[in-house]
Amino acid sequence: MKRRRWIIGLLWLLISVAPALAAEPAVREVWVTATVSDPNPYAGQQITYRFALYQSVRVTDATFQPPAFDGFIAKEIADRASRRETIDGREYVVTEVYYVLAPLAPGAHTIGAATLQLGIVRPDRQRRRTPFDDFFDDPFILRGRVEPRVLKSQPLAVTVRPLPPWDGPLPFSGLIGEFDMTAAIDNTRLKVGDSTTLTLSIQGRGNIADAAPPRLAMPETIKTYADAPDEQIELTADGYQGKRSFRTALVPVQAGDVPLPGARLVYFNVVQEAYRTLTAPLPALSVAPGEAAPAVPPAAGPAAAQPEKSEVTFTGRDILPPREDLTALTPHRPLTWPILLLGLLLPAAGFGATVLIQQARRMDRHPVARMRNRTRHAMKTARAQMAADASAFLTALYQALTSAIFARIGRSGEALAWKEAETLLCDHGVDPELSRQAAELLTQIESSKFSGARISREERERLLAGTRQMVRRLIP
Repeated sequence: MKRRRWIIGLLWLLISVAPALAAEPAVREVWVTATVSDPNPYAGQQITYRFALYQSVRVTDATFQPPAFDGFIAKEIADRASRRETIDGREYVVTEVYYVLAPLAPGAHTIGAATLQLGIVRPDRQRRRTPFDDFFDDPFILRGRVEPRVLKSQPLAVTVRPLPPWDGPLPFSGLIGEFDMTAAIDNTRLKVGDSTTLTLSIQGRGNIADAAPPRLAMPETIKTYADAPDEQIELTADGYQGKRSFRTALVPVQAGDVPLPGARLVYFNVVQEAYRTLTAPLPALSVAPGEAAPAVPPAAGPAAAQPEKSEVTFTGRDILPPREDLTALTPHRPLTWPILLLGLLLPAAGFGATVLIQQARRMDRHPVARMRNRTRHAMKTARAQMAADASAFLTALYQALTSAIFARIGRSGEALAWKEAETLLCDHGVDPELSRQAAELLTQIESSKFSGARISREERERLLAGTRQMVRRLIP
């Protein structure tokens, strides 16, 4: 009887404990997450998209497919981080992929799910171990079966806010982020005609590549000669950051103390969520008169006042050599008119040909001609690569459109951001609507290039036709 009660009690205990054991959650082996650094950014503000893989088992053949990033300009950070993290007493290897995103327009956007295909390495329990297994146990050699898995991250909702209106006296620079500005002059004590260098540097985090120098109203007594900007910009997990420097040669043309205007720049601070004005004062220039050409000193002494006179005597000698033979009396035939005209026209024709060749070479070196040729070659490359290589096709379209923009404004260049392209075109008298359309097309090409998503043939044909039409409107 006691034995029966003991058995019944044991069965009751097993029945009571079984549901509790079944309710315990299974330990997760692998999973993925996706987050953004700021789900409510401003238009043009840089945010960071983070995709992370957590694994506590060995995996192989991992293939990552990022989302389309519709409504954003996306750029992947090349360096992928890997670290170890302990969660609920279990150690995981965490692999992270980062993208820097810049929203194109205000409104509600959805970043789709990212997909990761991989295989989980399961030990083969049916295979009998041998004494050599421990000796040849290499973690880089797969031993066992591979279980395929497809992991997807959750979609992310991002609400992009428009920038508040700006009505200050200075123009908005278009910079969005956190920035600072410094100014320096190599030498403030000059002579007329000497040169000194003014360096304006803008540094910080944000769309630093779009930074342009603030306009300085220099006095008329100072001639300015701008140099190409110098930049040190890097892409990090916090976005683009670095410095862009602008150097200008200053040449005074009049003596005196010349005060210089301070540099001022307006940008939008994303931390303070307000417009801020950067100020960099400039020192005055002290300009001395230039050195005059040295005069020839007069001769010293009383004899220098009157030149010494000497008596002129006639020697009776001819300064020409004598001709004593009969050939000295032989008459020479005069030049005919055709020969005379030919002798006059040949040098003129040679001079004209030289001038034409120099002008042709000068035209080839002109920024407009150079950018036109680059546009033509890039469009030819885009047509050739449309069905072959999507990346080369989009790169050629980007080069063709940016070269056409540079040709329209009469400058040389390699790359343009969409905001900078619109601003430059408007500043050079291009219709604002055409400037906006060119910037939007540039944004579409960049978005297709950096998103990593496959684009259909119809989309490629549409981009090619739109770029061809825009190029003709910019440089007819």
